Amino acid sequence: MRDLTKKFLTAHEEERIRCTVKEMERRTSGELVPLIVPESGGYGAHELIGSFLIAMPVAIVAAYGANRLFYHQHDTLALFLVALVPLLGAAYALISFCPTLKRFFIPDAAMEEEVRETAAAAFFAHGLHKTRDESGILLYISVFERRVRILADRGINEKLPDGTWDEIVADLTRGIKEKKRGEAICTAVRRIGELLVAHCPAYREHANELPDLVVEKGENTES
Repeated sequence: MRDLTKKFLTAHEEERIRCTVKEMERRTSGELVPLIVPESGGYGAHELIGSFLIAMPVAIVAAYGANRLFYHQHDTLALFLVALVPLLGAAYALISFCPTLKRFFIPDAAMEEEVRETAAAAFFAHGLHKTRDESGILLYISVFERRVRILADRGINEKLPDGTWDEIVADLTRGIKEKKRGEAICTAVRRIGELLVAHCPAYREHANELPDLVVEKGENTES
């Protein structure tokens, strides 16, 4: 499958996001890393289940139709098995290639869990727990699941009321669904930046410790 992140943002949009992050970080000691990943989970079991759900009824119809038209008293079960194998392969390829179809067979709870766990792992993998003032923030965007999460270290999280990030996440998710990806991400960065500036103002010797944008590449198709 093609890379989900390949067409998610244009080169111009990526540069705008980097510039927005840099501008925000000049005014705060906090660190923000927007991370865009193709997907948070592989969902292989769901792809297999979906393949069977598509292939089996088609194989049944094909077997009975072939028996009725060509073979008459031939063993229908054998015809079913002969038809099922290639149909499974074709269904699996179709599901793998089409994100919309693949999402249909994955429960929302499964996608939510994968995004939550992968975002938490990415927070530590990208060193956001190692910033000087414990004020690192991860803006995590998972393209396949169409989900956004914001994870913040305790140096900033403890200064904010519960639910602070919910509205930013909701607005960014809506902007992504409306295909206003670059603009929506920049807006989210500015809103996060305002909170960082208010609670973690910059000091003279502060240096940019982390990347301003990370776009991971994968082998999934664009949503």
